[in-house]
Amino acid sequence: MTHNLKRILILAVCCAVITVMPAAANSLSSYLSTPSVSGTFNQTVAYGGNGDLFTDGNLQFQFTGLTITPTCWDGIAQVSCATGSYNPVSAASLSIIGTSGINGDAGFDLTGQTSVSSYKATDGDQINVIEDIDLNYTVSTISGAASISDAHLDVGGCVQDLAIQSTCLTSSNGLPPNLSVNEFWAGTNQTLNVTAPPPILDAYVNFLPTTYSSLQASKDIALETGACAGCVVSFSDLKQYYSEVPEPRTYAWILAVGLLGLAQLRRRLAVTA
Repeated sequence: MTHNLKRILILAVCCAVITVMPAAANSLSSYLSTPSVSGTFNQTVAYGGNGDLFTDGNLQFQFTGLTITPTCWDGIAQVSCATGSYNPVSAASLSIIGTSGINGDAGFDLTGQTSVSSYKATDGDQINVIEDIDLNYTVSTISGAASISDAHLDVGGCVQDLAIQSTCLTSSNGLPPNLSVNEFWAGTNQTLNVTAPPPILDAYVNFLPTTYSSLQASKDIALETGACAGCVVSFSDLKQYYSEVPEPRTYAWILAVGLLGLAQLRRRLAVTA
């Protein structure tokens, strides 16, 4: 009997570890449909969802739409953005990987080269480069339980103006270059916002006392250089994760601790018998 308890204990501990292991990375394009191209210079790319699901822990994500809209201005009129002045140019440049928050919360990490860089046109004009990325998705619990209680957003971003300093800017006059990420969920009155500079790149929203089994989210990512030489706006990753009540990992740890206590109790009884 004691050996069986040990086997169950090992299994419970393994389950607890698995709950914080991130899912494998996939290209964001693998969850989206064939894109359409539009815009003045045919540089806007829009996707719908293809129905495939990304799963991490007790949560599954269905990406329902992505629109990448670059616009470049010479101070008077819109111009075609130069190659390399903005990234991504398509969903194929972005990856999705599972991530874990400080409490082991499930979610996704959006990674890939995301940046805009101001440049000088052949006529000498300094070009303001703007990129707007709209990502829509649905997050839901695999169990179907209404347990999603809050959302977290953590962005690894940097805004640079080399005329001022070579490192990331820590203050702003309210003008570009800048980075912002705004997110809201349909059917709630909650929103998240992170910005730089100054770098306020971690945000949290609490849905309690209401909890949800499914939420429709809209995320707007905006990067703008301004018409300044040496201005670059970028982020390396965007972590989006959700807490549940009680947290899924809690069940596994409670089971592991309970079984450990039971095994120790049986051992003591065996010794005193």
